[in-house]
Amino acid sequence: GPMIVCSAASNLRNVVDAMNDFITIAIPCYNRIEYFHEAIEGALNQTVPCRILVVDNASPTDDYERACAALSDPRVRYVRNEKNLGMFGNWNRCVELAETPFVHILGDDDIVSVRYVEVFMAALNENPELEIFFSAVRHTGSSENIFCQNDCRKVPFGWFYSTELRWWAGFRGLKMPSVSAAFRTS
Repeated sequence: GPMIVCSAASNLRNVVDAMNDFITIAIPCYNRIEYFHEAIEGALNQTVPCRILVVDNASPTDDYERACAALSDPRVRYVRNEKNLGMFGNWNRCVELAETPFVHILGDDDIVSVRYVEVFMAALNENPELEIFFSAVRHTGSSENIFCQNDCRKVPFGWFYSTELRWWAGFRGLKMPSVSAAFRTS
């Protein structure tokens, strides 16, 4: 299908109409706004638009709320926790608040490929019973030099049941980085 680019505000209505209702990119955040702008930019620029959920874990400032309001983008939903739930508690809150069957937890200091949702949807169309989706990851420093990349040769391809994945992980050293995972919420 055609690539949807959401760079102009006048196109937002068309983008929302074409929005994917299968996956939410959720960004749990706390007190590091300096990285957030790049994280949400990747989510907003997906080739297949999706819902974006920003869950502020009771940061001491309103920086995230102001940043989300400045976007004026109907795909972005901002929620602020009344109290800090801790990192994993905030991840769980993201899952709880997601209104789609799948959620991808994107760290507020991470950058997602603009094709993430597109590739996820292709995998879901091929395997409608998909439970977990994950992709390759590369870690970069502030200078954009890659300092770590997961070994794609250790990642199984095809359809696997959870018991097979546990075997693969236990005996083959499979690493499924949470930063690249999307999983079924219901």
